[in-house]
Amino acid sequence: HFRIIESAKLAFDKNGIEIPFPQRVVHQIKST
Repeated sequence: HFRIIESAKLAFDKNGIEIPFPQRVVHQIKST
């Protein structure tokens, strides 16, 4: 799951698009 979250974070930062993830994961991505 960590790799998936990391990939999602990279995708979020690179594309600047909000990925449909659980709010918990999204919150962690935005916090980090």
